[in-house]
Amino acid sequence: MDSDALVIAPFAQKIQQAFDISPEVGIIGSAHKLSCNGEKRNVFNDGYSMRKLHSPFAVWREPLKQGQHIQVSLWGKLKTIRTHVREAINQGYCFGEHCQGGAYAVSIQLIRRMAVRGYLQDPMLWVDVPCCEDVMMGMYARAVGLQLKDFNDKNNIFGIQHIGLADTPNGMLERGYSVIHSIKNDPNFSEEQIRTFYRQRRAVLVHHGVKNTFT
Repeated sequence: MDSDALVIAPFAQKIQQAFDISPEVGIIGSAHKLSCNGEKRNVFNDGYSMRKLHSPFAVWREPLKQGQHIQVSLWGKLKTIRTHVREAINQGYCFGEHCQGGAYAVSIQLIRRMAVRGYLQDPMLWVDVPCCEDVMMGMYARAVGLQLKDFNDKNNIFGIQHIGLADTPNGMLERGYSVIHSIKNDPNFSEEQIRTFYRQRRAVLVHHGVKNTFT
């Protein structure tokens, strides 16, 4: 979850059930194919960094820190990353496919497979590589032979979109979402208004004896 995402309803059991039903899935989230409002998403631009990494002659010239050299993917860390991207392509990966990074869930199977294949050996591997973490995780899910899945229909988990809420605060509740995004840049409601709405709702539930509301 990003800092501009918010848990508004129970989620843990929904996530567990989703992975139990679909063991071939490594990541569940929103806007892999369709947004929670049914809009088709074009991930071409999101795949730009991965397409560059795939090229053996890709050169990263930005952002350069003081004393940092230009990185070429013929050797070093970028060569390692390029190998990972190629392994994902061999598993059917399409550049840029991912679940939107406002909030998503990864399976324990994904983490275990990444560990077995050595993808977690260098925790600094992606430092200074201009690639969003959600795009990176989408690539790794495919590299280990797992799928990505939208889980953003009504009564699912993720009511996620890049800018603002997909509905009013009350509308997000009525649609049955558990995690929403983004609460910091909605054009109609301030972050404080959104947080206050859900805070007051939770206080009412607690007052009426509803426990473990958000687990």
